[in-house]
Amino acid sequence: MIIAVCLMCVAAWLGGAAPTPYCRRTCQGRGWRKTFPEASKQQIREFLGLFAQAFAFRHAGQLQFRPDDTLLQIYRTVHPGRRIPDALELDTLACNLKRRYALDLGALWNEHLTLGELFGRSLAARASAR
Repeated sequence: MIIAVCLMCVAAWLGGAAPTPYCRRTCQGRGWRKTFPEASKQQIREFLGLFAQAFAFRHAGQLQFRPDDTLLQIYRTVHPGRRIPDALELDTLACNLKRRYALDLGALWNEHLTLGELFGRSLAARASAR
């Protein structure tokens, strides 16, 4: 457990680039705004920043992800073959979502869950908290 936390800290400090299929993309901000016209740019960036932090991606690359990208596919791209232990990215994301939006990732989880669906839930949770 301590080793995993240390690895996460080092990865977060160094900040990795998004995996190849994603880092080759141009900015996907327009797609996010088109899918979620009611959301502000700040809300989109805040959510993607939370996601990028959980996966230890560089902040600058967070807008390379699209609303239709699935969490499981991103995870599998980061950890192909599962030969090495993961850095608890999904656990970190779950904790961050719980803390920031009071969302339970475990209750929402399915293998087709997209970033867009998760963002939509975060917007709804934020609206109901007001």
